[in-house]
Amino acid sequence: MNDSIKLEDVFQGDPLLVLANWYSFGPGEVLEHPQVWSRMLLWCVQGRGQVWVGGEAQMLEADDYLLLPWRHRVKYQANSLEPFRVGGIHLIPHQASGETLIYGAAHRIGDPLAQLGSRQDALWPGLEGLTLGSMRDSTRLRWLCGYLIEWASSVPPLEQPRRALARLLIEELQQCHQSVVFRRDRIPLMLRQVQDRVRENLSQVWRVKDMTALTEYSVATLHRQFVRHLGCSPLRWVAQQRLELAQRLLSTTRYPVRVVGERVGMPDPFHFSRFFKAHTQLSPRAYRDIHNAL
Repeated sequence: MNDSIKLEDVFQGDPLLVLANWYSFGPGEVLEHPQVWSRMLLWCVQGRGQVWVGGEAQMLEADDYLLLPWRHRVKYQANSLEPFRVGGIHLIPHQASGETLIYGAAHRIGDPLAQLGSRQDALWPGLEGLTLGSMRDSTRLRWLCGYLIEWASSVPPLEQPRRALARLLIEELQQCHQSVVFRRDRIPLMLRQVQDRVRENLSQVWRVKDMTALTEYSVATLHRQFVRHLGCSPLRWVAQQRLELAQRLLSTTRYPVRVVGERVGMPDPFHFSRFFKAHTQLSPRAYRDIHNAL
């Protein structure tokens, strides 16, 4: 039997969410599944550890995720000092309709769920094979995955919502991996540390040499790392973070525009307004009028 069907035959493979849960590893704990009949999104919520997929090792830290291929072999080993807590979302790429559905994912050869001919793989453009990513730059994806796990573990297994949520997750992943943030070469830990420090202190002035001082890189190397992994220069990336925070504060709080400007490192109201309008074509007040109607 052919284990893969074409997208033109079934759009997105008629996916189904069959299992989603949290799992907290103990220090150094090892867990292994010889074969899993699903495509699973594995999300490291906190801590760290190693995951072997088909014999290839991957390091996972907080906010890293893997989208594992159909019928994957997986082994987990938690860090002995900072064991990871993970979330797992199991999708069947193509689950045929018109019959009684059984929820759950086969984790071993011989499991009755592995023998279901109604379950098959399907092609998801941009998400072929093992896919790596980080949720650090996608709050929307992080919220969606957290919601999916909480929802799936607390409500009865209803087919249509589970199909709709599976499709939503696939489409969100595809959008993320089309952006420069989600390149297949993973962001180095040192670069992530720069990102975290800048995000936590956007109210201060950031120059390239200030960011370089947080690393072992030279100025030129830091610039190359930003372009390679984030698709822009360090200062352009900082500007993007300032803009995103300003948009969030304007749309979710009643802080005066002056305070919002201070929070994103632009205490001069004229400078902040000019910066904001250059990127959104709206003044901060006009943006708030449109997006802050509660």
